[in-house]
Amino acid sequence: MLFSSKSKYSLLLASFLIMSSNVALAASSATEIDSMHQGFDTAQQCMECHGSYQENAENTAHLGKWNPHDSIHGGYVDCTNCHQQNKVEKNYCSYCHDYKPALKN
Repeated sequence: MLFSSKSKYSLLLASFLIMSSNVALAASSATEIDSMHQGFDTAQQCMECHGSYQENAENTAHLGKWNPHDSIHGGYVDCTNCHQQNKVEKNYCSYCHDYKPALKN
């Protein structure tokens, strides 16, 4: 037997504490990010931190012809068509196209 029962309990407790702290950090980070985006409701506000439409299109170029930041129809769609503050709320392209681009978390 590799571990005694007391060691197994200690290992289990340590694992639980590490997992709990990771969950707390994730929740804390989400809250900080959410609060950073409070009141940011326009595309102009998005671009002040996240860059221009063109820069976002270049950053997501790996999505190829389904790049939601570089429309196959030409031009750019407003950030708020899909994003609400820091979250993707809907897929504007899916109103007409049957596809779901990979989302970055």
